[in-house]
Amino acid sequence: MAYLVIREGSKWSDVFRLVPGQTVTVGRAPTNQIVIKDERCSRN
Repeated sequence: MAYLVIREGSKWSDVFRLVPGQTVTVGRAPTNQIVIKDERCSRN
């Protein structure tokens, strides 16, 4: 099983389980399945 871990320094702020064979969109836009609230991240 794979996970996407969002960290801020040494603190984990979010953990997302990634399912094999399933496509997940990540970015700042609210239309993404995983939304990253950081200006350094692209929208899509």
